[in-house]
Amino acid sequence: MSLKPFIVKKEEVLPTANPHLTIVNSTLIAPNGDEVVWGHIKTHDAVVIFAFDNEQNVYLKREWRLGRKDFVWELPAGFIEQENPTEDQIKAAANRELQEEIGVKASSLEKLITVYPSNYMTMLSHIYFATGLEESSLPGDEHEYLEVKKLPIQEAYELVISTQIPNSQTVIGFTEAMKRLKIA
Repeated sequence: MSLKPFIVKKEEVLPTANPHLTIVNSTLIAPNGDEVVWGHIKTHDAVVIFAFDNEQNVYLKREWRLGRKDFVWELPAGFIEQENPTEDQIKAAANRELQEEIGVKASSLEKLITVYPSNYMTMLSHIYFATGLEESSLPGDEHEYLEVKKLPIQEAYELVISTQIPNSQTVIGFTEAMKRLKIA
């Protein structure tokens, strides 16, 4: 059996006060001919960085997240300013986020994986493994209040995975980095 695609009949873009996202309501024609309305969030792509130092520590940040109304431990991450970014623009964004959020930059950035964090978003998350870390900082975003820790990989994993419900990007970042490092 071959599935037939839905056909987009009309899209309504609902801008928000947040410059990084819009909401899109799409009127679709289903394979059976029914008309349905689905929605998704359109955002710029993001970078997520597994920053790993020479002592085999991982850098984490703790940041307040509106959707949870709580603080969450996670990997450094942020939006990429450009739409449809090039590999160089993605790496530049990764180093910018490292400098803004944890006060280091990386001499080596290796892509681990690119994922859609949710089927309800157009955003791609580009997850990188960062090494060759050196102190370097840029002013952070005015609305970010961060706590930063660097921990041995197993302690970092336990903090992120076992003490809270983690976000998908951080779980994937740890999973891919641990595969790369050959840690079960």
